[in-house]
Amino acid sequence: SSYAFYRALAKARDENAALQKTVVGSCTLCEPELAQIGPQACAGHLASSVYFSTIETEVNKQFVASYRQRYGHDALPSADAEASYNTVHLLALALAGADSVDIDRVKKALHGTSFQAPQGKIYVDPESNHSYLTVRLGISREDATFKVISEANAPVRPDPYLVWAEACGESSAHTETPIAQNNIGLRIVR
Repeated sequence: SSYAFYRALAKARDENAALQKTVVGSCTLCEPELAQIGPQACAGHLASSVYFSTIETEVNKQFVASYRQRYGHDALPSADAEASYNTVHLLALALAGADSVDIDRVKKALHGTSFQAPQGKIYVDPESNHSYLTVRLGISREDATFKVISEANAPVRPDPYLVWAEACGESSAHTETPIAQNNIGLRIVR
């Protein structure tokens, strides 16, 4: 399991000075997992997410307080918990805006809806039906939280299907295509 991996890495760091600065980068590591990994092994790793429980907004502070009231003083919400919370609120706003349960009317209302979520303002892209979200990088700490070290200035348009890859001129299923939107040499390999 990944928890065993993090613990083994921490032990290897203690035994080998050359590994002291080795970190794990993840797109899924979250606060409840850090708590399961334990304070000796969970600190110093990078995670990319749209939500961390330490985001400094009033909405998030209230969200974390309500979450802890419901699930226990030490409980911390994850990006999954925040996404569930956001989805219910967006659906409620869309239903109220549509004044109907007709799916086409609800979707139309949803596309005109925004919500001040714990992570910040979110809204739905009418083209993909996925949300504009604010991307962040965090570094894990011994207390099973993340310190946000970088974040986008505004919510980022979703690209759930990598539709922009075709704009790079990809023509074969087995080609390596540079991603035009970055300047750090990432490639899509199919």
